[in-house]
Amino acid sequence: MRSPHAKHGLMMLIIMLLLSVSSAQQRPSVSVGAHPFSGTLNVHATIPMFTTQDVQHSARLNVTYAFEGQFGTGVTYVLSDLSSTAYYTYVGAGIGAAFPQAPMISPQFSVHAAAGVHVTISRNFGVFTEIIAAGNTLGSNLSAGIGLTYEFGRNSN
Repeated sequence: MRSPHAKHGLMMLIIMLLLSVSSAQQRPSVSVGAHPFSGTLNVHATIPMFTTQDVQHSARLNVTYAFEGQFGTGVTYVLSDLSSTAYYTYVGAGIGAAFPQAPMISPQFSVHAAAGVHVTISRNFGVFTEIIAAGNTLGSNLSAGIGLTYEFGRNSN
């Protein structure tokens, strides 16, 4: 049975995230990307948290599918440059878990780092290219990807 303190703590965390998104310069977004050389497709949601100077701090939630049949999830802490409205650069680092097929039955935990450029093409849409370095107990990988982003909350003003 959950304690009332856990519920209050979760509600406070959600309220803080919603308030921080309202003060962030970037908007929440959803992206679809492909890393053709490593054979993966991924979808990620980016949630801006707060801004310091010209840097946007965000959390990025990832879901990845590899054509070999495994999928993975991860979370990345992202720092974005806000000095331009036409494009921004970003770097990030995070952790993830891949869920391979048999004979391996346990998830493979990994760490990763990302660097990329996002270019705005309209009010709500943008394109990005990024490089991701990742490693786990089985090895490491460097991949380059491209993708399309949709930003929520942009208006015509």
